[in-house]
Amino acid sequence: NIYYYNQKAESNTISALIDSLTATTTITSNPGAYAKLQVLLPGVTAAAGTHTGETGTPTAVTAGTSSTVTVNAVDAYYNVVTSVTNSVALTSSDTNAVLPAAAALASGTRSFSVTLKTAGAKNVTAADATASFSNKSSNVTVSAAAASKVAFESKTVTTFAGEASTAFTVVVNDDYDSPVNGTYTMSLFTSSTTGEFRATDGITKITSISISNASSGQARYY
Repeated sequence: NIYYYNQKAESNTISALIDSLTATTTITSNPGAYAKLQVLLPGVTAAAGTHTGETGTPTAVTAGTSSTVTVNAVDAYYNVVTSVTNSVALTSSDTNAVLPAAAALASGTRSFSVTLKTAGAKNVTAADATASFSNKSSNVTVSAAAASKVAFESKTVTTFAGEASTAFTVVVNDDYDSPVNGTYTMSLFTSSTTGEFRATDGITKITSISISNASSGQARYY
């Protein structure tokens, strides 16, 4: 007897050859039982029958841009189990993400639109409450959107008359409060007719500060 083994669900032709005599037949490997969920981000494609079940690297996105996330119900070897129609809900490590409502899989798969808003390495998790399965995607790099606002890290800076304040920090953020890369010169103004700004040494008078590479600028008020 001869046995054929394949972790990928597919049909193949197998042949046996003796001298000049050949026999061929078709053998079909079917998906196994539903074992887990697979979550694929743009840039990553399914690779059934492999160790990780996927190939590729998530494509970096800009905060606030929607992406299509694919969720598959798969067997132990990442073959899609087309009989699964359970409802799937998404969550994300990005607490500001815009996520779709839970929806049922169709033939074991479904695509969802997800918008990540916070810069950094983020992922998306899919959960099937019916089967008690959940799994998360690979991390995707989310870059900050365009600079849209300037913010004080502390809304209130206190000092005593005649003394320099503690250093206050100013940051350049996108719409979603992530620091934005770039080099900026920020002018400083005050409603006071006697107050002035000084460098962090508390001595050098300044009227602007520089901010670069998603960092912050600091100054003192006197």
